[in-house]
Amino acid sequence: MLIQDWMHKHVITVDVNDTVDRALDLFREHNTSMLPVTGAGKLLGILTPRDLKRIVTTGDPQPDLSCVPDDVRKLKVSEVMSKNPLAVPPDYTVEETAEILLARKIPGCPVLDEHGNIVGIVTKKDLLEAFVVGSSIGKLGILCGFLVKDEPDTISDLFQVMRRYDARACSIMSCYANAPEGYRYLQIRAFHIDRRRLPQMKKELETKAKVLFIVDRRENTREVYEGSEHLIPDHLER
Repeated sequence: MLIQDWMHKHVITVDVNDTVDRALDLFREHNTSMLPVTGAGKLLGILTPRDLKRIVTTGDPQPDLSCVPDDVRKLKVSEVMSKNPLAVPPDYTVEETAEILLARKIPGCPVLDEHGNIVGIVTKKDLLEAFVVGSSIGKLGILCGFLVKDEPDTISDLFQVMRRYDARACSIMSCYANAPEGYRYLQIRAFHIDRRRLPQMKKELETKAKVLFIVDRRENTREVYEGSEHLIPDHLER
């Protein structure tokens, strides 16, 4: 999935010579928490509430931006913005962008084309939505978690078992983090499974890999087995 398909294309910007007061109006009017700062049509900086809170010396670690002092409101945006902002191109993947935002500990960033023009803005919320949609979590199917050997045929072996039970896989995710050497964690989301045959399918799956959990969102049930400490989907909506 590419950022160009998930970014906000209608971008609200503030001019580098505008006042902080103008920026506060834009924050409120558009209910946004990030304003790209531009000059001559090019990106020069980023302004967020965090930048303003840095200079509002009220003694409160979370000052109310509706009560920004007049002397701060009169400042130019150029005096308080974060300079040299991070930006990504529209052909970056969702995964690449998420990794960058997490590493930099920022809530989002502008998206620039090859000419340096702002074509969008992407936030952590947008990335989370992309991951949720991409994982087909909205389908009320069954999510199975496995610890599998890191070998070429492992996934196809599991699919063959599931197909014998008429299960249709709609998403798959794998992860090496915290997995023992030579292994990886695997999640397969499937639907069209006859629940009456689920116990037998589980027995067959256990001949191919270690089954860690089975979460049935339609029936609102979950079975978590020994060894699943690192891959339990507690975030799933029940």
